[in-house]
Amino acid sequence: MASDLTDTRPMGLVIQLGKDEFLVVGQDIKISFARKAGNRDDVELARVEEGRFVDGRWVPGRVINGDERLSIVPSDRFGMTRIRLLPAP
Repeated sequence: MASDLTDTRPMGLVIQLGKDEFLVVGQDIKISFARKAGNRDDVELARVEEGRFVDGRWVPGRVINGDERLSIVPSDRFGMTRIRLLPAP
């Protein structure tokens, strides 16, 4: 079954852009980050911003703060979010 704009099922894709940077595309998904096995350090989000690509370049939108970070992408439509994690100590 193909997904279309009326499809309301949770779905998403996470792409690692760099050591501590990720792109999340989708709708109504919840994600969390963890360090490699054996490392007990918590993972902190340094920056979460909505945005889009225009002519191959990231165009940032609003910065997501506080409780909004519990839902990285929108629940009612497709969204794109760039996430930067705080570097491991």
